[in-house]
Amino acid sequence: NITRTAKDQAERLHKEDVWAEIVLRLQAQASTPGDFAAVHVCPESNTDIPDTDEARLVILHPKVAHKRGTDAVAKTFAHKATEHRSTANRTNRNMLVYLAADEARLEELDNAVRDYLGWSHVLANEADLDLTKNQKDQATQRQATANQTVKLRLLQSFTWALIPSQPDAGAPF
Repeated sequence: NITRTAKDQAERLHKEDVWAEIVLRLQAQASTPGDFAAVHVCPESNTDIPDTDEARLVILHPKVAHKRGTDAVAKTFAHKATEHRSTANRTNRNMLVYLAADEARLEELDNAVRDYLGWSHVLANEADLDLTKNQKDQATQRQATANQTVKLRLLQSFTWALIPSQPDAGAPF
């Protein structure tokens, strides 16, 4: 049964495989920077974010999610990246805006991506699975539906804008 094959493949995926698909989709979305000078998608460290006097959007990696009311990993990464570039102090701290995924929504996105990749696996291995025309049509339709779900959930997941502020000049940001 191809539905079982797709589900088994989805369950076998490592979270890094799922994250790679999410990163690819984010990179495709970031090709137009809008009002920002540039968009940096999923930098691995603060070294990957230039220190310039132009506003930049930093879309954080899915492994760096945010949860309201906590010192989430996203907040920690954003704080470190705002303070420093590599080991040097960052000069243009007020030029960075971070976009992070909501921790709860990320789980829904993860499930949708797994579903999409499971159906993609079925279609990529149609000869080995000896799919009938009917089964191939079903897999194509299910992959398209899963792809739409991923697109919607991607937009719904990255909802946190983390913006460094310093209301009191003498206090830390």
